[in-house]
Amino acid sequence: MLSLVPGTLAEWDTGQRLRVAVPNGDSTSAKASYVSNPICKGCLSCSKDNGCSRCQQKLFFFLRREGMRQYGECLHSCPSGYYGHRAPDMNRCARCRIENCDSCFSKDFCTKCKAGFYLHRGRCFDECPDGFAPLDETMECVEGCEVGHWSDWGTCSRNNRTCGFKWGLETRTRQIVKKPAKDTIPCPTIAESRRCKMAMRHCPGGCSNQRRSPENGGRRYNRIQHGQCAYTFILPEHDGNCRESTTDQYNTNALQRDAPHVEPDFSSQKLQHLEHVMENYTQWLQKLENYIVENMKSEMAQIQQNAVQNHTATMLEIGTSLLSQTAEQTRKLTDVETQVLNQTSRLEIQLLENSLSTYKLEKQLLQQTNEILKIHEKNSLLEHKILEMEGKHKEELDTLKEEKENLQGLVTRQTYIIQELERQLNRATNNNSVLQKQQLELMDTVHNLVSLCTKEGVLLKGGKREEEKPFRDCADVYQAGFNKSGIYTIYINNMPEPKKVFCNMDLNGGGWTVIQHREDGSLDFQRGWKEYKMGFGNPSGEYWLGNEFIFAITSQRQYTLRIELMDWEGNRAYSQYDRFHIGNEKQNYRLYLKGHTGTAGKQSSLILHGADFSTKDADNDNCMCKCALMLTGGWWFDACGPSNLNGMFYTAGQNHGKLNGIKWHYFKGPSYSLRSTTMMIRPLDF
Repeated sequence: MLSLVPGTLAEWDTGQRLRVAVPNGDSTSAKASYVSNPICKGCLSCSKDNGCSRCQQKLFFFLRREGMRQYGECLHSCPSGYYGHRAPDMNRCARCRIENCDSCFSKDFCTKCKAGFYLHRGRCFDECPDGFAPLDETMECVEGCEVGHWSDWGTCSRNNRTCGFKWGLETRTRQIVKKPAKDTIPCPTIAESRRCKMAMRHCPGGCSNQRRSPENGGRRYNRIQHGQCAYTFILPEHDGNCRESTTDQYNTNALQRDAPHVEPDFSSQKLQHLEHVMENYTQWLQKLENYIVENMKSEMAQIQQNAVQNHTATMLEIGTSLLSQTAEQTRKLTDVETQVLNQTSRLEIQLLENSLSTYKLEKQLLQQTNEILKIHEKNSLLEHKILEMEGKHKEELDTLKEEKENLQGLVTRQTYIIQELERQLNRATNNNSVLQKQQLELMDTVHNLVSLCTKEGVLLKGGKREEEKPFRDCADVYQAGFNKSGIYTIYINNMPEPKKVFCNMDLNGGGWTVIQHREDGSLDFQRGWKEYKMGFGNPSGEYWLGNEFIFAITSQRQYTLRIELMDWEGNRAYSQYDRFHIGNEKQNYRLYLKGHTGTAGKQSSLILHGADFSTKDADNDNCMCKCALMLTGGWWFDACGPSNLNGMFYTAGQNHGKLNGIKWHYFKGPSYSLRSTTMMIRPLDF
């Protein structure tokens, strides 16, 4: 694992890209790789293309977008339009959901609006609502009028009088302490009143404070309610503090004339006068009561009887009305309760739906976060593999350089030997022309004998046929005069025993050593590493020569590879490579090709350089999917690649849409399984 080291980060350089150091034991190079790039400041994990994927504890993760590219950053505070959301796993910058908001406290409460907008109760408006005034300094909406505290309650009065009544009103107000900056909203008067009991029910000063109608003079009216009848009497009004007029004020009404006349009295006779007046009033009221009882006795009895009946009917009617109203009110209350319950149920359902939607969104966010982390991990693995491939490539280059130097030395020595032989040959030619003639005759004789042995099947000494001579490959067999296709035994350098191979002596001049052949699906090619190493099958049918033998043969000299293909419609094609050899087992039998020609596609379906051999139990490809298991067979897979001649054999009619079949992409496409294939090699200088 690479670690981060605290330090000062420089500014971005033009074209600077993040590069992860190879974990080769030099921790200094790995640390410098992170510290020198500002994009990784505060990161716990970082990649060259996607930036930070995890931040330190107190920092906020922010996903920045630039065109089609996005990358992660770790910040101390979130940028404009975002707010910090803290979580146990990692703090993140979340976008403000308020329209026209520049910074917010949460997703639905703004603290500062964009230019040209006013802030009001966590929202942004182009103008302030009614009743609020805009403050251009802070771009906020405030209340138009600012008022102070309530004043004390005022004097209890009624009709602007503080006496003469039992009950009155008292009032208090609130003063305006600040008006709006702009006179767009008038400030109202704020006051309230309440009922109060007057401290002085009777006003001092006598008649001047009494309520008296000017047109009635000293008279007052007395109203008596008796059943359904009402009687109004005009009575004289006396006040001990006031002196009445000497003029008599009597009405023509008989009942009023029976009332005694009270003479005015002075202060010395005040008490006696009042007692006398009260006695007269009492006698007058008794006479009035007797008169009413005598004249209204029969009428009162009838009225009482009717009143009882009317009262009973009225009570029944009122009871019925109350019952109907009660039932109606009960029904209305039931309807209201039902509506409230329905509305509550709908709100609960909406709340549950919102909760489910929020849960789904959180789950999707977690899944996307996990996918991003997986992609980061895959990118890291790919980067490590690229670095490993670069290391392998460097090793191969060093090996090739060493081989090149060895070959150059060998060529130099051979050139010297050839020159020496040429000089000797020239001397021998000049000195002995007779021997040349004899040599030519002997060569003709040898050729004739070889031809006779081929035709008659003559056995050589030791009981071995001529074909069992120590040939290195089928080219040697062909040059020895054996020009019929068949199975021959060859002796390969550095191999403990000979190997039987099938030699094609007819195609394109002959001399081809067959290393792979597929024709009828009789042989299973889904095998392990060891079987592909030593080979399997019968050279006369389907078989694989073996990676170890192919390596040994191609290490002897330079070879050409030819691949013959045939589809189920009988069409034939081929691909030929001027240079072909593979590495040893430590190099995973790596494939090296050069110079592609042929009719099986303008492009090569084989990776020209550097693909390792993979089987079901040895995954050496450049894909996380294990191509040998997915596509079957052993082959030089890269990232699965456009070819696999050792895939599953499918018969006619079932060979379409098969990704794991015998395929050659640039001949019949990626999902067409071929009918037969043959891979052959021959020396380049044949």
